[in-house]
Amino acid sequence: MPAKPSREGANIGVRRPARALREPGNAASRACSLRPMKLEDDDYPPEKLAALRTVRKLVEFWNISPQELRGPMPPAPPPPAPGTLPIRYRHPVSGETWDGQGEHPPWLRDALLKEGYTVDELKRAVTQPASDDAA
Repeated sequence: MPAKPSREGANIGVRRPARALREPGNAASRACSLRPMKLEDDDYPPEKLAALRTVRKLVEFWNISPQELRGPMPPAPPPPAPGTLPIRYRHPVSGETWDGQGEHPPWLRDALLKEGYTVDELKRAVTQPASDDAA
């Protein structure tokens, strides 16, 4: 009969806070007083166990308290307004521009494939004024 694996190596790689941080009444000690995960539980799929290990390591590393986890989330940064993306490519002759988002415009394909421009030339043209104001 094979020997049952010991639980001693179950928390390998998990950082433990220093003893000074585990003193009673210390916020870090309350944050690190999470119950140990039972790796032999069949209730958890392997993906969830891996996610729980990662979360526990991060909580212990950053000394995150339960109150910090329950607090309101900071607001998400606002998405960039349309049309405010910087211009990344400009046709040196026609002055047409593209910000690099979405499909390649026909003028860019033509400039690269038919007119013989390189990507570097179209990027350099962004810093140079266009010879024609047809945007």
